[in-house]
Amino acid sequence: MLTEERRILALRTCVLAGRLLVENGSNMERVNDTLDRMAKNAGLRKFQAFTTLTGIVASSDDLPNSQVADIRRRKNDLSKVAAVNEVSRELASGLIELPEAHAQLKSIERQMTEWWQNPLEAFAAAVLSAALMIVFTGDVVDWWAAFIIGGVMPLVPGIPLTNAARDLVSGNLISGPTRGIEAILTAVAIGSAIVIIMRFS
Repeated sequence: MLTEERRILALRTCVLAGRLLVENGSNMERVNDTLDRMAKNAGLRKFQAFTTLTGIVASSDDLPNSQVADIRRRKNDLSKVAAVNEVSRELASGLIELPEAHAQLKSIERQMTEWWQNPLEAFAAAVLSAALMIVFTGDVVDWWAAFIIGGVMPLVPGIPLTNAARDLVSGNLISGPTRGIEAILTAVAIGSAIVIIMRFS
């Protein structure tokens, strides 16, 4: 049987993993599956978790005290999602113990995006858009327009739209519509800005 200290550490580890997954663009089915697997491998019994886009509540052993994580910011960083999944797999296979898993998750949490990554993504998308326009249309005069419009492609909410569809299919009627509305509003805002610029430029 787990000691109180280890049970609390296990709950904190599971909640931290779930928060990192939600914050970095994972769909809810993956979050719930990862939480259940980590809880089982950490020795928690009767583990229960309530996950939404704005918070996670988890408890085990039918005890009243729970662990809660407040989620206030979200982005799309699938490298962190993959890193959390790797920690979960290593915990399941016995390569690491619970304290080390918690330490690795804290290290993932502290990782910062390099300042050059977002401008590099925008530049790469712009170059690709201009090149594809020349290849498929043969228009070498208006390549600059495709270059400028293509620079906004990393902002298009492809991941949130995919996650919204997956959440709806899996029966999560809280995060699915929420993510879908958020993604649609973002897409409409981007499209409207492009149309306005093209119309009045």
